[in-house]
Amino acid sequence: MLIGTRHSHHRCLLRLLQDVVASEQSPMRVRTLAEAAGFSRAHLTRVFHSLLAESPADLERRLRLEKSAFNLREAGISVLEASRDAGYATPEAFSRAFRAAYGMLPSEFRSDRITDWKLPCASNVHWNSGGTISEFVVASPDSGRYSVIERPAVTMAALRFAGEAASWYDAWQALEASLPEELRNNPAFRPTMLHFETHRAYRKRKPRVEIAIPIPQDMAMPLSLRILQVPGGVFAMQRELVDETKRRDALTDIAENWLPKSSTSRSAYPVVLEVFNDWPHRNTKTKSQLMVGLDLGISMA
Repeated sequence: MLIGTRHSHHRCLLRLLQDVVASEQSPMRVRTLAEAAGFSRAHLTRVFHSLLAESPADLERRLRLEKSAFNLREAGISVLEASRDAGYATPEAFSRAFRAAYGMLPSEFRSDRITDWKLPCASNVHWNSGGTISEFVVASPDSGRYSVIERPAVTMAALRFAGEAASWYDAWQALEASLPEELRNNPAFRPTMLHFETHRAYRKRKPRVEIAIPIPQDMAMPLSLRILQVPGGVFAMQRELVDETKRRDALTDIAENWLPKSSTSRSAYPVVLEVFNDWPHRNTKTKSQLMVGLDLGISMA
């Protein structure tokens, strides 16, 4: 699959899932989803199967059953109300579908406190009372190590760094020393490395990066630090936090699966964020998690 197509499919799918989960319409037609995505129904079904291991109809049906199961137990609605809410023509049809999914009748489920109302699925997409979703797990074998998430825009203070990881500790220390005290030990502001290099640079193991930390938008920073605006949007995120021994393989995996292969302008490359769970120069066992913006750029303030 072309890199641009992969980005488009993952980004589009998260938006569609948000529409499905938020929709009050029961059921939401596959044709409506296909039109919203600009896909044919057949192509939409292929994308769903490839990335979620479910068809659009199967996913939508599962979400409606999960909503019914939740309301049967927590809100105490009747089986008749649940069947109408789920879009079934009769309570009998609803009961058959419910029993096939949960292994018991709706009336039995109401008093059962052990069985989870969430049905098993590879994507980790479930109905919720808030009608929101900000993440799904990619179910396909070639990219199943990733979740697709939505992140807010963030302002970062940064220093440019070029070189091997073994020599970055001084740079991290210099960044920390430049920050106000309230940012240095605040776990809400996690050290981050921003990569925006070509696929070829990663293969040569010589990517240039910015070492950075998120900052409040109105906080004054020393002139020695660059201010970066990382736009919000959809990101593909590696699900595993990796230590230094696995970091190079994780970066290579990002490059192989998510970065363009051809040479083009820097602005055309998606930004890669590497978020650390601690300051690398403080803790040699620090782990990081990589994520790539799906067709998102970066700007200097």
